[in-house]
Amino acid sequence: MAYFDTYLQRIPLTASGESRFTRPVAAITAFVQRLAACWHDAPPAPRARREREIRALEEEFARATDHADLERRQRAYDRR
Repeated sequence: MAYFDTYLQRIPLTASGESRFTRPVAAITAFVQRLAACWHDAPPAPRARREREIRALEEEFARATDHADLERRQRAYDRR
């Protein structure tokens, strides 16, 4: 019965001297990288907090009594 060390010495190489596992591992790695790139390009999740802030801001601007009051509220928002 052969020992485990002799199995390691019998790894067949391709003509270029690479292991026969090199190309499949490279293909799997490329696939995973493409998959990860597609996942990162996905649209961002909706931002509920920002939407609530916008609604609150719109309600505040809707309560403005005249043009000067509206401009004052806009300047106050821009300073934040």
